[in-house]
Amino acid sequence: ITPLQKSTSGWTATSIGRPSMAGPDLSGHMAPDMVQRKVKSNLNKMTPDNFEKISDQILEIAHQSKNETDGRTLRQVIQLTFEKACDESHWAGMYAKFCAKMLTTMSTDIQDETIKDKNGNPVVGGALFRKYLLNRCQEEFERGWQANLPDKPEGESAEVKLLSDEYYVAAAAKRRGLGLIQFIGQLYKLRMLTIKIMHECVMRLLNFEGEPDEATVENLTTLLKAVGSTMDQDEQGQGLMNAYFQRIEDAFVKSDKLASRPRFMIMDLIDLRKAGWRGKGDTKGPKTIDEIH
Repeated sequence: ITPLQKSTSGWTATSIGRPSMAGPDLSGHMAPDMVQRKVKSNLNKMTPDNFEKISDQILEIAHQSKNETDGRTLRQVIQLTFEKACDESHWAGMYAKFCAKMLTTMSTDIQDETIKDKNGNPVVGGALFRKYLLNRCQEEFERGWQANLPDKPEGESAEVKLLSDEYYVAAAAKRRGLGLIQFIGQLYKLRMLTIKIMHECVMRLLNFEGEPDEATVENLTTLLKAVGSTMDQDEQGQGLMNAYFQRIEDAFVKSDKLASRPRFMIMDLIDLRKAGWRGKGDTKGPKTIDEIH
């Protein structure tokens, strides 16, 4: 039997291939690839039951930015948390809660010399964290995420369609887009985003040309379900919600070209507001063991 040949391009554990990156240096500062592995690992472990313990471990890593002038470790932690929240929309509330904890516990020793306030001083601590997070939300939102799943070609079976690269890419983009919408909504519920920012997000979805497509309807209903209850609690938000639903009435309900699925999404949204934002959606999301019991 011919012995197996060891490939020169095969995977090698980082701790073996690059021992210098296996841990922090003498000053305790971890390299970016080490930060990547540890933060990802902790985010994968995070649940409502161990939230405090795991979040403290990630915050300890983020706080090494105190020894940096560009806040790169903090930016890396925010990026990984943001990607995780977009990929797992049903956990968006927990990741938003983690962002709120980072905001309130961020050390003022952390700064970025490339970001200045109106007086020309470096932005530090929680203000810097908020700046990073808002910039990331804005970039992703403005980049665009809407993706309708491709139609099944003639003569092609459903199984082949579901295995195609085109369908996979579109499905992944759609999932991340809905996760982004859900995450933004949860950040607003924790008052990390202002009502002005939420108004701009909603109007971006409402100001469409021609007939609305299914992706637009799904994103809009997902966002309003996330923020509707919070916005309706103050006078300004309630006035905006009335305007949104009037626009929805004119653009969706009265349209005779809207397909069945998006039409039912709109009807469910209207019924949910009439019921005071209490419905089946209240039972979704992660729970602690005690809540399950």
